[in-house]
Amino acid sequence: RNAAETVLKHLIFQHCLDDLRREIRLAAEMRETYGLAIMAVDWEQQTRVEVKTFTMEDAMMMLQETQDPNLQALIEVVLDPEQEELAAQLMGEIIPELGTTAKVRAFREKGAVEWEQPYLFSSKPIVRALEPWEDIIFPIQTDAIQRAPFVARRELLNEFEIRERAAIEGWDKEWVERAVKHKGELKRIHLNIHRSDNFLFEQLRDLIEVWHVYRKEHDERTGATKVTRTVISWNITDKAALHELMPYDHGDYPFVELPRERNTRPLLEARGIPEITQTAQEEVKIQRDSRVDRTSLSTLPPLKTPAARGKFDLVLGPGVQIPERRPNEISWMAPPPFDQGSIEIESAIRNDVDRYFGRMTEAVNPNLSMLHMQELVDSWLLDMKLVVAQILALAQQYMTPEEIARVTGNATPIAEGAADIRGKFDITAEFDARILDNEALAAKMSFISQTLVPLDSFGVIDRANLVKYMMA
Repeated sequence: RNAAETVLKHLIFQHCLDDLRREIRLAAEMRETYGLAIMAVDWEQQTRVEVKTFTMEDAMMMLQETQDPNLQALIEVVLDPEQEELAAQLMGEIIPELGTTAKVRAFREKGAVEWEQPYLFSSKPIVRALEPWEDIIFPIQTDAIQRAPFVARRELLNEFEIRERAAIEGWDKEWVERAVKHKGELKRIHLNIHRSDNFLFEQLRDLIEVWHVYRKEHDERTGATKVTRTVISWNITDKAALHELMPYDHGDYPFVELPRERNTRPLLEARGIPEITQTAQEEVKIQRDSRVDRTSLSTLPPLKTPAARGKFDLVLGPGVQIPERRPNEISWMAPPPFDQGSIEIESAIRNDVDRYFGRMTEAVNPNLSMLHMQELVDSWLLDMKLVVAQILALAQQYMTPEEIARVTGNATPIAEGAADIRGKFDITAEFDARILDNEALAAKMSFISQTLVPLDSFGVIDRANLVKYMMA
């Protein structure tokens, strides 16, 4: 348990902090705006290439340490100019990149040889905030993402990413070559009018659209449900890049829903703040527009002119002279009196919205604000708990004993197998919104220190941890 907790803290607060900070904030924006966000939780690996060097001194040192006759024979073959092809064959069996006569010749003549070798650059959980019907689709009646019969995730990859992903996950090579030819050919579900799509379109021309389809299937042979993952493209209808059983041992879809509200069962019924406040916003706009219109009338009110004068052009402006046939023949029309009720109506509308959302304003009872805030925090943390649980399950599956030892100081695995991963650790995430109220917090601390601590005659209270808690 302690090791798992240490690993989880390392992943969340250090190793994956940048990704989490960016994606969680983006998910929160989607959740408040559209009413629903989906968080994808995957394990991502990236590779890089490094230059390796092997010198004659390295070979001699290895020979002294091992006294291996096969190594002695290999060195002798490499040093013989007439056996370059044999030396290339033997060296290629050890390091494929060295299996050429040019590499053998460089090693013999220069005493050193270099080659490029791939290595695992990054291996960690990765989270991505997904917008429903833009980045992810599922049946419209879905009330919980894990109950959906299928979930399809849209991903845009450049050529380098798609080739790396194919090499790591074993995608079909022919499919990859055909997919690369369809750069920029995207089948978007809808266009979000609030985005700068005209500008972004040019930036999408080098990207390849890939869909990851997760599906529940009934296995006739075993009578059980199996979850499969298929990697496809809209542009390639006769072949898939990959079709496999769900690679993650936790057995769930790698997604967590983040609905803003739960008024009905379907996830898509959750409303965002713009939808809830649309009527109030329109009412406020009407009041503000009326005051703007009155200001315009006050700045340049209508002119009263005699009807018998006929049609004539008036030029209005500072210092402009307007001829009159008779005194006071032309005059300004008095603007309507200012209606103070417009400001009161707007204020009443804003107060209604503040009370609905429990905002911390003078119009809202502080206790009501605290209840709303606690409910908002609780619902968010419950959803984040599911995200963290999947992160930990992936760490149990993919982290090597060396990585665990580096983080915890102990190479003991944090899971014994898939069944252990599916058992799941108990994860709690709590936050008391009352600590944001300085007066309530002061009263709580005063009660603890002045009432509870003096009563602790048997030393039940851990005073060191109490001081840490109060300081925090």
